[in-house]
Amino acid sequence: KPGTYKVVFRWKGHKDSTSVKVHSDPRMEWDVAADEEARVAMRRGMELIDAADKSFTLLREAKEAIGRVKTGLENVPDSIADPIHKGAKALSDSISRFQHEMRTPQNFKGIDGEVRLTDWLWRSVMYLDEGSPANQNSEYAYAAGRQRIGDWIDRINAFMAGPWVEWMEKVETVEWTPVPAWEPLKIED
Repeated sequence: KPGTYKVVFRWKGHKDSTSVKVHSDPRMEWDVAADEEARVAMRRGMELIDAADKSFTLLREAKEAIGRVKTGLENVPDSIADPIHKGAKALSDSISRFQHEMRTPQNFKGIDGEVRLTDWLWRSVMYLDEGSPANQNSEYAYAAGRQRIGDWIDRINAFMAGPWVEWMEKVETVEWTPVPAWEPLKIED
């Protein structure tokens, strides 16, 4: 992008800087307003991707937490652990369904006709090619993608605020130890 930039050089504890002016390509016409509009559109698209990525990460971390809780309950009596394991299974199944809605499963072959969240993301940002100004197609794709991602995030937030919190409250009431109870050793007669 044309403009004046400050370049900072560092080498073995020494530091120096200078300004560099970048000019537009004289062989091409450059529309400053259209370029900025394209950059704004691209940033908006990247914000959608960032929001979706955070939801993907949250679900992955929730599934990992379920695994840690299951492992931590190995030495807890079944009467206490079983209800928590049952809740963990239900949560894990819900997370798996969310993950299936997000993206095509690994090693999937064929066509299943499902439009997943990543498909909406791709459609939403494919029109936002940096350097091209926003147009009616890109605005429509962005609006549809933003709506879809917004609905998705609302569902994840409802899941985390509802069933997840309820399960975590049950988990937090369990007094457990990471090691089995010790019993004195003895030789049987």
